[in-house]
Amino acid sequence: MKEKITKILRWFYKIWLFLVVLSVFVGAIGILISDGWGKFIEVFSPFNVVNFLVIFILLLPAIGAYYLSERLEKTQLENTKKCNICGQEKPEKDFYKPPEFAQGIKFYICKECMMKKSIENAIRNKNS
Repeated sequence: MKEKITKILRWFYKIWLFLVVLSVFVGAIGILISDGWGKFIEVFSPFNVVNFLVIFILLLPAIGAYYLSERLEKTQLENTKKCNICGQEKPEKDFYKPPEFAQGIKFYICKECMMKKSIENAIRNKNS
């Protein structure tokens, strides 16, 4: 579920950023054509704080979506573990609490592999 939300957020911020850049570019061309170079310099002057504030406010949704997608991706990576038996990367919920060995090493076995191992042990103990 988080993967889909992350993908949607990434597409959203890319599209939003494109639309903001496109609108600023079209606006700049429109000012240049209709009012000339003088008005263009006035609007895009580094001292025109209002213009920069408007562009920043327009970019806020894209910035928020970017940071949210990065945070979701980071939590996704942190909440996964690699099984020492099958080698697959799985969510934390697919693992039992790991036993800690004397040196503090954790040995992760997913629930699926643990079930297979338990069945194999039961069959082996039944046969012997």
